[in-house]
Amino acid sequence: AAAACPRDLLVTFTRGYAYRPDWSQASFVFLERALAWREEMGACGICFGAPPARRELFEELCPSGLIGHDSLGHLVVLERLGRVRVAELLKAFSEEEYLRQQAFSREAVRLLSTANSTRLGRRLYKVVVVIDLEGLSLSHVGSRFVRLCKRVNETFGWHYPETA
Repeated sequence: AAAACPRDLLVTFTRGYAYRPDWSQASFVFLERALAWREEMGACGICFGAPPARRELFEELCPSGLIGHDSLGHLVVLERLGRVRVAELLKAFSEEEYLRQQAFSREAVRLLSTANSTRLGRRLYKVVVVIDLEGLSLSHVGSRFVRLCKRVNETFGWHYPETA
């Protein structure tokens, strides 16, 4: 299974659990879980074919994207959380569709980060994420949207350690 794992992701699992006394066992268990998720999600090839269905709509409803690099060369991604059109998003996308759209975005950033590291001649693992809250309203703290955000954060916390 490790042969199917992108090298940069393998390194983040080693680094991401180095604080644990059982880091080698933990890294293996968590990596195994992530590889199963990646297989189920089709993460390894998600950016090499057509984008997920209705990607344009997703990007309109959830504006975010790469905005540059910091002084150390890390990618900087802007998440415009306050501009997410929550009611339309929840109507247009199921939880699984939303997760697939976010996986596409995460994989795109992972691939850009790898290319950036190659360009700089040194490995950069982290990405700076700027969260713009302008426009935040009560719709952004509704239970359904909060549950969706928690699921994405939990999923990506497990499957992309040491990256943001």
